[in-house]
Amino acid sequence: MMCRIQPSTRSSSHGFSLIEVLIAIVILGVGIVGLTEGISTALYSSRDAEKLTVATYLAAGQIELIRADGSLTEGTEEGQWSGPLSGYQYLQTISENSDDGLYLVSVIILNRTPEKIFNSMTYLYDPVPGLSGESDQNPETSNGSGGRSNSGRARTNNQGNSR
Repeated sequence: MMCRIQPSTRSSSHGFSLIEVLIAIVILGVGIVGLTEGISTALYSSRDAEKLTVATYLAAGQIELIRADGSLTEGTEEGQWSGPLSGYQYLQTISENSDDGLYLVSVIILNRTPEKIFNSMTYLYDPVPGLSGESDQNPETSNGSGGRSNSGRARTNNQGNSR
């Protein structure tokens, strides 16, 4: 009789080897790093989009204040908002584009550094009295502002900076 050697019934499938555990940890680590980078990029983009949106509304509001003022005067003015908007500054420039009352209005919104966030440009019309040949005292053409109106807008160009 011959003695047969039987293979061991013990199998290594009862647990994980050290190499398998280390590979799993590396894969999980790479996934977690990628996830945190993605979240931080999304948060940064969201904050940047919020700043651009606020700057857009501030520029549009500043142009509406200029339009509602009643008359356009060439020059440059700068200022800043207070309260929750204290981190924003503006630089507005009004320049006459032609002799017939067309003005180029530019409003640049800056942050504290001051880095340009948004630039809005538009043309506003402020007709020269008497240019049309009619009297400013004509009740049919008078609008309560001495015949001057700046309610017309020819073109708007909005430019935002995004990182």
